[in-house]
Amino acid sequence: HLTPPTADNPGDNTVNHSMDDISIYNLTGGIAAVNGGTAPGRYMVSGQGFGILADQDAVGVTLDFTNAMRVTGNNATVRSSDLPNNKLWIQIATDNEAATNTTLIGFLNEATAGFDKGYDSGRLDTKVSLFSTLDNGQELSIQGRETFNLDMQVPLGFAAQNEERRRYTISIQTVEGGELENAPIFLKDHLTDIVINLKEEAYSFNSTAATQSNRFTVFFSPENVLSTNTPEGLSQQLTLYPNPSEGMIALSYMGSETINKAVVMDLNGKRVKEINLRDFNKSLDIDLSTFSKGMYFIQIQTASTIITKKVLLK
Repeated sequence: HLTPPTADNPGDNTVNHSMDDISIYNLTGGIAAVNGGTAPGRYMVSGQGFGILADQDAVGVTLDFTNAMRVTGNNATVRSSDLPNNKLWIQIATDNEAATNTTLIGFLNEATAGFDKGYDSGRLDTKVSLFSTLDNGQELSIQGRETFNLDMQVPLGFAAQNEERRRYTISIQTVEGGELENAPIFLKDHLTDIVINLKEEAYSFNSTAATQSNRFTVFFSPENVLSTNTPEGLSQQLTLYPNPSEGMIALSYMGSETINKAVVMDLNGKRVKEINLRDFNKSLDIDLSTFSKGMYFIQIQTASTIITKKVLLK
């Protein structure tokens, strides 16, 4: 109990606990409370208060807690890369108050893309919230998904209660499982059309009070960077030649928008070169001759959007 109960909090009682003090655990995993503390695991310490969200169809069912459920210790020494499942904890934090919210996406053999009882948990109405969103509009603080593959995409939503304009930062808290540890983790902001690799940098933005259920998408393949909603005409005004190339590529842009920079990524989403284009004037030679042969992606960031092109080095 990080904050005392008060009548200002919503609930059935005269005074109620804050949703910001509640951590969550289900069959997928656990997330910490917004106000602090650690993420819960499968073991609960003596004297810890808890609540259970029961199946609404389980009318008349009694939940029994017995001494047989007690343990005297537990083992937490398994390395994450040895675990059969892949799990991703993504957090959002505010710059000027102690509030951090985490969403968990677990990729499990037992789960699906829909709502799975026991593996999915709805989000709490906290002062700041980052959550995944199902096709039917359900908002989840913990989501169990099907077995991981690089083509998967996960819609994320954002909510904030504070009316003041504040700066929020999204970053990776923890990655678990060998496949996720070796894959890039991209975040796309559909409001700004910005795409970044969260393994290389956090993403910050400003917002007042809002609920935006489909603002972001998380994906794991550089191929999906190309699916961003770039205006077709803008993309056609930008060319890279020759392509395929032996190392030297000419960038040409005949549009009127200001270009800020170019970012070169390899197939794993790793940023291998960054070029400042603020003084760019219609054309520029990009030297990739020291890079290994293979496919690369070049992101051209204008003042309003990001254009992504494939480049093949032969």
